[in-house]
Order: sequence, then C-alpha cells, then structure tokens
Amino acid sequence: MNLIRKFLNLRSVFQTGVFDAEDWREVSEKEIPKLQDLNREAAQIYGGNPVQDLFLSLYKRSPQLLDRVDPDLSPLKRFFEILVEVPGFRSLRETVGQDKILAGIAASNYGEVFENIPEELKEAMKDARQKGESLQTKRRQYESLSELLGEVTDKPEKMQQIQQEIENLSEEISATEKAFVEAMENLNHTLDNPKIKGMVKLAGVNAANDAKEEVKSTASLARGFDLAAGGNPQRVDPESIRAVKELVTKFPEFARIKDYLGRLKPIVNAQESKSPHGRSYMTGFFRRGLDFTSLASSELVRWASGNPALQTDFLIRLAQGELLHKKFEQEPQGRGPIIICRDESGSMEGSKHALAVAIEWALAEACRREGRGFTSICFSGPGQMREWTMPDHYDPEQLIAHLSVFYGEGTEPEQAIKRALDIATEKQNQGPDILILTDGYHTPLSSDLLNRIRNAKTHLGLRIYVVVISDTGNVDTARDYADSIYRASTGIPDLFSKII
Repeated sequence: MNLIRKFLNLRSVFQTGVFDAEDWREVSEKEIPKLQDLNREAAQIYGGNPVQDLFLSLYKRSPQLLDRVDPDLSPLKRFFEILVEVPGFRSLRETVGQDKILAGIAASNYGEVFENIPEELKEAMKDARQKGESLQTKRRQYESLSELLGEVTDKPEKMQQIQQEIENLSEEISATEKAFVEAMENLNHTLDNPKIKGMVKLAGVNAANDAKEEVKSTASLARGFDLAAGGNPQRVDPESIRAVKELVTKFPEFARIKDYLGRLKPIVNAQESKSPHGRSYMTGFFRRGLDFTSLASSELVRWASGNPALQTDFLIRLAQGELLHKKFEQEPQGRGPIIICRDESGSMEGSKHALAVAIEWALAEACRREGRGFTSICFSGPGQMREWTMPDHYDPEQLIAHLSVFYGEGTEPEQAIKRALDIATEKQNQGPDILILTDGYHTPLSSDLLNRIRNAKTHLGLRIYVVVISDTGNVDTARDYADSIYRASTGIPDLFSKII
C-alpha cells in the first residue's frame, strides 16, 4: 500500500487506497481546482497535504488516522487528532453525506480553520514540520548511502569514504531526532494549553458552521435543479451537483441566485403546507435499496428490535435491495401550467436578473412537486426569445443552456406573451397562470393581443400576474392585462399564495 500511495503521490495521515487518490484528483483537478491552491498554502505551515486530508476525512466512509507516519507528517497528524473531535465536524460529515463534490465544497470552506488558529500554534506547527522534514531527508540519505555501500564492496577506497559519510550522517540524524522530538513536545505543550485549545475549537466550530451552510445551500440548489431538470424526487443525481457547481463557477451571479432562493424557499414551503394542491398521499409500498426518507416503519422496528434473526433478515434484504418503502402519489389537483415570461432586457442585468431567476426556480420546484406543467419564456428585444419547458425525464443540459444565456438588450414582451397564450390554449389547459417578471415599463400591447388575453381569461380561467423587480418601475401598461401586480420587495408571499 505504501508503494501504491507513493506511485499515486497521495501522501496522507489517513489510511488511503487507490480510489481515494482518484476521488481527490477528480475533485481537485476537475471540479474545484482552488482546492489545490489551498492545499499548497496550508502545507507551508502544516506539511503534508492538509486540505487533501480534510477532504478525505469528510468524504471517506470511515476515515482512520495511520498509527505511524513519517516525521514530516507527524505535526499534521497531531492536528487532525484534535480537528476530527471538534464540535460540528461530525455534523458536517453527515451533511456532506459521502458525496465527493459536496466534500470538496466543505473542504474548501472548512479549510479556513488552517488559517484561523493562533500564531503561537502556527509557529509551533511550522517548527515541528521543518524539523520533521529535515529528519526525513537525512534518513533517506542514510538509506541511499547504505544501499550504495552494498554495491561497492569491490572498491575498498570508495567503501571507506561511504562508511565515513554514513557515520557522520548517523551523528546528524541523532541530533536531528532530538531536535524533532523537542519540537513535537513543544507542539503538544502548545496544543495542551487551555487557551490555545479553546481557540482551535472555536476556529473549528466557526469553520464547520460556515462550511455546513455552504454545503446545505449548494445541496438545496442542486435538489431544486434536479427537480426542474426532471430528476427523481427521492434523490439528487450527482450530475445535478456538478451542474450547479459549474454554473456557480462560470457565472458569479449564481451566488446571488442561491441567496435569493434561500429566502424564497421557506415562503414556498409554507404555502405548500397550506395549499391542497401541494399535498401527496400514500398509495402503498414498493421494494428498493435503503432510503430513510420513505422506509416503512415496520422495517425500522425490525432493525431496532434487537432480535438477531430479524436484524439478519433486514441486512440480507438491504444487500438485495428488497427493503419495504412507502409509495406516495401526488393528489390530483387539475390546475393548469405556470408559464413564466422573464424579462432579460439590459436594465434587468445583475441582482434583478438573479431575483427573477430565483423566483422562476422556486416555482419550477413547486410545479414539479404538484405535478403541474411549467414553461419559461425569456425575452428581450424583437426576435430575442427562447423557451424552456420542464421535462418529464432527466435532462440537465437543456436547463443549463436555458440558465446560461442573458440577452441584455431591449424590452419587447408581446412576443413572449403571445407564445404563453399559445401554450395555454394548445391543450385547452384549465386554470393556467402566466407570470411576467420585469422591472417596469414596456410599450402597450396590441389590441389583438389584449383581445386574446380577455378571451383566454373567459374560456380557460387564465390569470396573469406581473411581478415588478424594482421599487420604482412603472407599471401603467401592465394594468391593461394583469389580474394582479406585485412589487418583488413586498408582494412575493401574496403572489405565492395565489399561484401555488
């Protein structure tokens, strides 16, 4: 195993294998490249691969520290012995849930603990690391000379020279070992200082909390992306986590979207809990591998019974993917689709665009849970319009393409509203809702379109809502066709109560 680790260049204070090296390389090279920079920076003080080992400690099913490590890794091992016991670390592992990308996100955020420790401890760590590296170097030189000595037995002069070098090196190793032991004793003494220990724990708790929030928000965003992209409501496809990470990395604006979504989701959830349209009901059971969100109560009782025969039966069926789970279906609600017309004119750029996307995203999730159709039509100047309909099967690429474009030119909503009416009438949907997200004034709609709108309201029960993503935007032209007009800053709860 040491040869394998050496071959893969994965030096760690944890027990590792080939797959650990592949997982670290995949995440740090392809998914979150900044992990490598953070790892190099932390290694200047701690030695070894601190952020890599942090990733492994968060991702591996049962991370185990090595009993013995090379001298240059001893300070890092000592630090991890404390770090993994910090309050919040175990909870962070549970939040990561053995997802390698979430583990990378957690490591990149939790890695701040390496910076936020007392300077006194940093100096002690650095000193012990340097002494360990020096000792490790001398020991390797000793091994090389010893091997060389065995190769020159036929050259007395060369043998004598190498023997003298080995003798001198042995004295240096003894002195270096003594210095290393003293440095480690000083490090342990520093770590045992109640004040220092308290500061390390505080840094660890704060870093764990920050990392946990980042992981939870990313996971929540990925869950919403997964639902909108046609994924399985019971689990999040790993591809969705990658897609969200890619979007956040490529488009800094997605950090704003994530923040807005965090504020909107509780409003959606509260409304869904009150709305009869969002309810699901149990229709029976089915068998599958373990999923705690739907596992039948009888299976939990069987496992917790303490009866060896029942527990063995549980484990056998777990291995076979035959555990009993509750089956839920959506309550029929007979509502039509939600059709978004989202303004992508130049004045919407920035935070207004981010809020509009977040509103769209939150409603797409709600529609998936309700079993309603959902279409987003983005518009700007004449001829600038694209359409995305929530699919029945998992299709992340289409959603990524939809979210990755912003026109940034004029404001011509008539084309989008015409298309929204076409969708509403194509299948004679009853009770369709059209939601227009804009930051204010646009040219009046044509009389033909206004007549179509009135007709659809009469025959289909169509409702049109306008959300103004501005506190000062002019809404005069919207009064000609909108049933209700809301300001985004104050009217979102009322809107969601009408549309969900």
